[in-house]
Amino acid sequence: MYCKKCKNVIKDNEYYCPYCGFNNKNDYIEETKPITISDCFKNFIVKGFSGEGVATIKEFWLIFAIHIILSIVLGVIGFNYINTIINIIIFIPMMALKIRRYHDTNKSGAFAILGGYYEIAYLFSFYTSNETYKKLLLISSIVALIIELILLSLPTNENSRWNPKNGYLE
Repeated sequence: MYCKKCKNVIKDNEYYCPYCGFNNKNDYIEETKPITISDCFKNFIVKGFSGEGVATIKEFWLIFAIHIILSIVLGVIGFNYINTIINIIIFIPMMALKIRRYHDTNKSGAFAILGGYYEIAYLFSFYTSNETYKKLLLISSIVALIIELILLSLPTNENSRWNPKNGYLE
């Protein structure tokens, strides 16, 4: 396991870090702890306004798939205003999740701007009366979505500078 404070490797049975003296008994990072579905939702809510750290591919795809399915269902049945309200409420947590996922692939969180663009363009396409502008917004949002999904589908990079076991970028 790794010391939460100084990020040095310490023995599993050693709760006080020999390097910095920090008490890791209740607050340590395990290498092999698998992430559960409840962990995915907990991280999405708890880390909703934080781009620090990483998000596993499982964590990202579970939340993202639910978000997309909900948006499609609400759009198809004609609840565009409810869809808009939900998207506004979870916009920042989704951006934070995308930033953490980019960190997991060892990329800058600035790539999440693509996600912000396609979500905003998609929402505006519902409320414009100009058909040409509506089609342009939808096409550009689909292109941005595809590019972002390709980037976010990259495998985890164990050497990511944001990975807690390697130490966060400081």
